Parts: sequence; structure tokens; C-alpha cells
Amino acid sequence: MAKSKTTKEHLAELTDLLVQTNKDMLILKENHLAHIEADLNDMKTQMAVIETRLSPIEDFTRTWSQKITTIFFAAVAASIGIPMML
Repeated sequence: MAKSKTTKEHLAELTDLLVQTNKDMLILKENHLAHIEADLNDMKTQMAVIETRLSPIEDFTRTWSQKITTIFFAAVAASIGIPMML
């Protein structure tokens, strides 16, 4: 028949589990989280480069869309005979 454990034995097992959990948390903190932090920093740098490269394209698109819109409305106004001041 199996002998039931005493309170001291239960506490010793719980203490061992807590120690092991603490070790696992330290490994997670020092190793895995450091890699995640490095990856996030790399992604931030890449996003900054992408934003820098896209900024002139966005400016160009914005400028040309305004010009094309003006030309379109001028063409429509001219085709229906409305005088416009440009």
C-alpha cells in the first residue's frame, strides 16, 4: 500500500517546483526576451528606413493628384463652357 506523504514532503516538493519555475523564468527573461527585444529593435530600424524611402513618393503622389484634379475640373468646365480662372 502506498504511504501518504507528510506535510514536510509536500512542502519540499512545492519548494522544488518554485525553484525550478524561478530558474525557468530567469532563462526566459535572459535568453528569449533578449532575442525578442533585438528583433523588435531591428524592425523599428527597418520601419524608419521604409518611412524615409516612402516620404518622397507620398509627396510626389500628393502633388500630382492635386494637379491632375485641377486639370480634370478645368477640362470638365471648359467642355461645358464654364469659364475658370487658373
